[in-house]
Amino acid sequence: MKKIILVLIAGIITLSAVEWEYEQLDFQSDGIPGLVLDSGNNPSIICQDSMENESLQRLWLLTKTESEWNHRYITASIRDFEYSIDLTSGDNPVVAYSAIGEGGFRDLFLAVDSTGDFDSLRLTDDFASQHSPVVKVDANNRIHLVYRLRETEDDTADLYYGWVESGVFNTEMIAGNLHYRSWSFDFLLDNEDKPHVFFKTVDGVLQHVSRISEGNWEIESVVSQGVSPSADVDASGDFHIAYAGSGRVYYISNKGGSWESELIAQGTGSDNYEKPCLSLCSLGYPHVVWYHWVAPVRLSQPGWTYEIYYSGKLNETWLDPEPIPPDFFKIYGGRQPFEIDNAGYGHIVYTIGDHLYYDKTAHPLSSGITENNPRTLPLSLEVTESEIHFSLTKACMVTLDIYDISGRMIERLASGYYPAGEHIVPFSTTNLSSGVYFVRGRVGEYDSSVKFVVTR
Repeated sequence: MKKIILVLIAGIITLSAVEWEYEQLDFQSDGIPGLVLDSGNNPSIICQDSMENESLQRLWLLTKTESEWNHRYITASIRDFEYSIDLTSGDNPVVAYSAIGEGGFRDLFLAVDSTGDFDSLRLTDDFASQHSPVVKVDANNRIHLVYRLRETEDDTADLYYGWVESGVFNTEMIAGNLHYRSWSFDFLLDNEDKPHVFFKTVDGVLQHVSRISEGNWEIESVVSQGVSPSADVDASGDFHIAYAGSGRVYYISNKGGSWESELIAQGTGSDNYEKPCLSLCSLGYPHVVWYHWVAPVRLSQPGWTYEIYYSGKLNETWLDPEPIPPDFFKIYGGRQPFEIDNAGYGHIVYTIGDHLYYDKTAHPLSSGITENNPRTLPLSLEVTESEIHFSLTKACMVTLDIYDISGRMIERLASGYYPAGEHIVPFSTTNLSSGVYFVRGRVGEYDSSVKFVVTR
């Protein structure tokens, strides 16, 4: 028989100092790695190396199961690759990459592995160069890409969206006149698999475009100046973006109905912060890593430093930025080098020299509810063995969720608009194993939490 022990608290979720565990992989990297996590939270790393005579670059996928890393060859090219990776619903890898074709132009390719070996498909073969492909696989295993296309020798490129349908690669232009060397865009599919692209215009404006129908994109300005956006979408469909500008790292979201920007970190003097990468934890809070480099007073002198910093936000507080170990010059900045798994652990990949490193946090980044002094909340929670009672001082939107001790959401109990007054939601621990859990209620930016323990 299970028992439920209730501990009632008014709580806020907080962050403490983050401990990272790192390992050097047996791989000599000649490029910037990217990362994706499968449904079991196992990492897959895409990276490249050079053959001994350096005439060819090779693209590899490194996958980890338990404590073992496996190396899987993808393809080879005469020049550096530009690449990204995603997984199908069955955890099969899909790699989009650009490489030099026979005509000397960069073509787009797709490498898919469903049998243990990668099969590559050429998507483009024309007198233009395609750069920086970002691939996403939707819930129905359809493949979507966003990339830059350069047709002339000037410094501009166009931003394109493409999708594979019945074996045919279809494309349409999203925006024109971007700088061809710029990585200043990100691409995601929302909870309904609708494409969204965030990019910097030639004037520096950070914009968001969403696809309404074929050839029809809706555009909005996010912030007047912003580069290197990294975006994610939460369970409610709200967008969260980290971006850089003027040596600073910022966070912006439309969660409150309009875009509100916050400063995460600010460089001083010769400090430079750039290439942020954002990932949301299962609680919907943003976590960001970024590149921090310092130049000497005179560029010809020694004294260059390169580090990766991390910060995370829970409720209204950003954790003080901390460097990620080990304390050596790191190279970072590929497509999505940082991810948070569904148990709340952070994962990151980077290189030190030609050595490939993989870090994972020792504990979930967003776990734990700390007791604080009672405060006045618009939501009051009470839990019994079969019901959750809550009262509202005014009518508003309410969500009630169950989380385990690691910060992983187990179940959404309620979500909707409730009038002021007393309410009851049915509640059962039948499917919960022994352990510590939280019922978390949210009204706007306010959280109220009830901690309970299930024992047999």
